[in-house]
Amino acid sequence: MTAPRRPPVVVVGVDGSAGSEAALRWAEDYSRATGAYLQIVTAWHWPTWYGAPVEAGIEPESDARAVAAKAVTGMSVPADMFRSVVEQGAAGNVLTHASHTADLLVVGRRGHGPLVGATLGSVSAYCAHHAHCPVVIVR
Repeated sequence: MTAPRRPPVVVVGVDGSAGSEAALRWAEDYSRATGAYLQIVTAWHWPTWYGAPVEAGIEPESDARAVAAKAVTGMSVPADMFRSVVEQGAAGNVLTHASHTADLLVVGRRGHGPLVGATLGSVSAYCAHHAHCPVVIVR
């Protein structure tokens, strides 16, 4: 007797940018077409200034949780086919770590970083080079 196959796992990075929203929509379409399970990942970290953490009046974890909650509002796939994860760390590191157990990693072409006008963002480039599964970069 063969064991039941698990659905493919798709990790999608979300940061609230237009690029990550496009990546999430692409991943939803993929999930509906293939039955893939979505793991929606939002990373956060303490911003630094000259190497020292900047703490006055900011709450990056709370901000990340708000971004994650907004992203899953109105999802078009059933609730049992996705979960949202908020993790501390640099986005590229968090996403490539999640890619260890994924069948596919989906990211937007660029996000909120200082190089928003770049052809390819630093996180998407990092993921393309370091992920442990295939990567889709959505324009």
